[in-house]
Amino acid sequence: MRNKFNLRNTIITISATLILACLFMLSDYLYQFVNSSFVCSDKLNIFKLLIPLCFGLIINKSKFFPVFCIVFLFFLQMIQFAHISYFGSQLSPYDFYQFFDEYQDVFQEARNVYFKYWKTVLIVIIPFMLMIPILKFKSFKSHFGIVILFATFGGIYYSNCFIRNSTANEYRFTIDNTLKSFSCFLDLSFRGYNPKSYKPYVIAKTSLNNEPIFIVYILGESANYRHMSLFGYERNTTPDLFKLSRESNFYYTKGIAGGINTKSSLKFMMNVIGEPDNTQLSYSDTTNLFKLAKENGFKTFYISDQLEGLISIISGKKYIDEIRTASRDKNFDIYTDQYIITVLNQQTFSKHNFIVLHQRCVHTPYSKVFSKDFLNRRQFSESEILLLTSMTTLWCIMTM
Repeated sequence: MRNKFNLRNTIITISATLILACLFMLSDYLYQFVNSSFVCSDKLNIFKLLIPLCFGLIINKSKFFPVFCIVFLFFLQMIQFAHISYFGSQLSPYDFYQFFDEYQDVFQEARNVYFKYWKTVLIVIIPFMLMIPILKFKSFKSHFGIVILFATFGGIYYSNCFIRNSTANEYRFTIDNTLKSFSCFLDLSFRGYNPKSYKPYVIAKTSLNNEPIFIVYILGESANYRHMSLFGYERNTTPDLFKLSRESNFYYTKGIAGGINTKSSLKFMMNVIGEPDNTQLSYSDTTNLFKLAKENGFKTFYISDQLEGLISIISGKKYIDEIRTASRDKNFDIYTDQYIITVLNQQTFSKHNFIVLHQRCVHTPYSKVFSKDFLNRRQFSESEILLLTSMTTLWCIMTM
């Protein structure tokens, strides 16, 4: 009997659920052979999302609703992979606004370029075509399946709109990013939000002289100007900066974070945005600092004690010449922020350089992340002083 639990039905149900979950991930694995720059995630925690979703689809007694869900997810994934192929980035909530507002232009352009991306179309179609017969497996069937599906989709919506940041992360599976961005788009639509339109920025190219130029842009975490003696705080927390403040070419001012967490704040740190609700600009790389630096003849560097997924949030990855992050180099886990200096000293610089150093350990008491030998030293190299001083600089107060 299909509607009674027995060993046979249990094995079929579990097998069908796992196969369906793997098919949702298959497009990602296939697409990396079409697009060499695409990052196929190795984060198998995606199963926390896919197992309840696929289980609800498999045991659902309705013949219509599971097929509707598959077709709907196919539609979203087709948009996702089309966006990756055409623009080189995964969907954001704002992209759904553009898609539905300008769907006629989107379909017109799709007709013009579909043959160029026929491999991408097949990569999405094939796994979803294989899903339909799996739904017909003679597994256990129950009306409870629709409850599981609604609970799963509700959990996805709640998690992405009220707990997690909705920005797409290229180090996650596309189905995760698709549901994340679409959930946020729905939430904003329910709230009646419509992105404002602003006039495009006018970007002027800078002429450079032949003198060497080093721009070092340091991103820290969780600092506040109210706790800096540079701004009058009673404890002597920034002695080196206070000394520098006496020099005529040293400029400093108070600042406010661009967001309430690292991900949202980095948008404003690494992209020149004058309006807090300029959504279109925040999801493009038009004014990205790496892009502007490259266009002006700089060699670009990103050295970070954080995971590389943050680059997909700040955008501009394709404009970075040298990338070293905790995702690529496990020495960051051992030596933490100190290792930034080691990596910095290993770089080959050009005449004009734009260097971004991104710290992680300002969240943590120094005694827990730096060795006793390091903390007890009285002499430091210039690069070490730069790092230690930057932990409480104005640059830090701009991120949370």
